[in-house]
Amino acid sequence: MSKTTALFLSSTNGNVAFVKNGNVKLYSNGSTQFDTLTIDIDGDGVNLSKDVMIGVHLELQNAGVILNDQDLTMADLSTIEGANTSQYIQTNGEGELIRPVADTDVTFPIGNSSYNPIILNNNGGTADFYGARVEDQLLENVTNRD
Repeated sequence: MSKTTALFLSSTNGNVAFVKNGNVKLYSNGSTQFDTLTIDIDGDGVNLSKDVMIGVHLELQNAGVILNDQDLTMADLSTIEGANTSQYIQTNGEGELIRPVADTDVTFPIGNSSYNPIILNNNGGTADFYGARVEDQLLENVTNRD
């Protein structure tokens, strides 16, 4: 059985590293923004219970991020490193990974029960923010949501 650790965080310098055994759940008051967030835990990943914004860098070292119904927004020029088939951003609910996409390939390292990354390119366009999530089912006759 996995040990669950609940953390109440607020960041003063914007750089936070999760280094714990077990699963971690991120709680916070108000908006949650980090310059750099490093996930280096043994377990399934960091569960979000609040929308999170990353200003500079998200590093997945030994686990991923589980969005639930929360959004993870990456700021302009921010990066994501370390995603692979065992550590990625899990879109298991209504939450989305939101990233700016301009005229270069941008990887959305997402999946639900497995890793299904998406690459977007806003060919010739200026940067716009796109949100993405994966579901473990085929949807037919789908239109844009909101």
